[in-house]
Amino acid sequence: MANEISGVRATALQPAQARPVASALVHGQSHAGTEPAATDTVTLTDSARLMQRLEAAVAQAPHVDGKRIDEIKQQIAGGGYKVDTSRIATQLAQLESDLAERELVASRTDNGYTYELTTQTPNGTRERTVTVGYDEAMGMLTRDTTWTAADGTQISRHGQIQRTDDGFVKSRSVTLADGETVSRQLDVSFDPDTKSLTRVVTVDGENRDFTRTIEIARSSSGGLEFDVITRPTENGLT
Repeated sequence: MANEISGVRATALQPAQARPVASALVHGQSHAGTEPAATDTVTLTDSARLMQRLEAAVAQAPHVDGKRIDEIKQQIAGGGYKVDTSRIATQLAQLESDLAERELVASRTDNGYTYELTTQTPNGTRERTVTVGYDEAMGMLTRDTTWTAADGTQISRHGQIQRTDDGFVKSRSVTLADGETVSRQLDVSFDPDTKSLTRVVTVDGENRDFTRTIEIARSSSGGLEFDVITRPTENGLT
């Protein structure tokens, strides 16, 4: 008797025993009276392909040292784990440097040169401007540097060195982001008669005012004698 579903006539279902059994071909045998079936094909779904890739990735992943992880957990819990902050800071600085884009613009001036270095970082733009000049008549070399951070704060430094009759004078002043200025002057002189060298350092800044004098001379026995005097000053360079 035929079955009718929604006006479509379907053939009667065959008994399960009458269906070809593909597994019988595995050993090269077939049921009596049946023709060998065509070669079977296997089609992988997207999920199966994904699973294969995941298995391959796991197989190639580096070995995880579970023992080492447990040791670090115990050190952290016991407060004995030490973090190498210097190494981390160096690696972060290197990473920032690798990510940064730099642009250098340099030009000559009448008595020296100037250049501006612009660095694009993930945190913003940083700038450094340097101007170097030399006054031949005075025998003075000057260098002015300005740093501008990504947040807009600035630090500037002025330095100069000048020849004197018996040595040289070197000075430097730094203006910090909060407006404080710290100055340092180095005066070096040499007395050929006594064969002595005098080095005077004067520092002028908030809570930093002092003068330090170092005299180096050769003694009668041929050795060197050092004399160091440090004294605070109310206003070192004025």
